[in-house]
Amino acid sequence: MDLVQWDVPKKRRNGSSYYEQSGVHATEDRKNTVCGTDITTKRNPSIFRTITWAAVVTCYNCAYRLALQGKWPLDRVPGKNGTTHPAPVAQ
Repeated sequence: MDLVQWDVPKKRRNGSSYYEQSGVHATEDRKNTVCGTDITTKRNPSIFRTITWAAVVTCYNCAYRLALQGKWPLDRVPGKNGTTHPAPVAQ
């Protein structure tokens, strides 16, 4: 599985700007994340491959969609208790 992060623009109170890294998302085609984000439109995307991807992914939606496909244990989705990520939308 390939993983991806990109730079997210942020603003300080004084008006200056800086960049922060996004969460770690999963991608199967290196064009879109599993959660549906178009990687090609992001600033400075970093794509890397790992065999321990399940321990690294921090995007709730990527993990949840992989769990629905049977590629991730549903009880190990990050933020499942709702403290860091919203609950999934019923389809």
